[in-house]
Amino acid sequence: MAGKVVVVEDALIASMAKNAQFLSQFPFLRIARTPGNQKRCCRKAGPDAKRLQGIYAGIRIALASLNTEKATKLRELLGAEQVVIKYRDYRGKPAERILR
Repeated sequence: MAGKVVVVEDALIASMAKNAQFLSQFPFLRIARTPGNQKRCCRKAGPDAKRLQGIYAGIRIALASLNTEKATKLRELLGAEQVVIKYRDYRGKPAERILR
């Protein structure tokens, strides 16, 4: 039987950045909590949206680069058997890491 699979998306990153348990284990999530990122306006247009996309892209790369111990902790906190992280590598090509 397949276990729960969680895909890391922007909404999940934003949620993790608000959770003290995630922040204590993964301090790099704090960058998503800067005051400029808390605006209630539309995030699909404008320079703030592009900046936020860059921040989330960096967080995805950091999550994909986690060592085994931290990856296990992330899976436990998310309550998942597998965590799928889709990101772009340093060449801009799509990449994917599955934490099992």
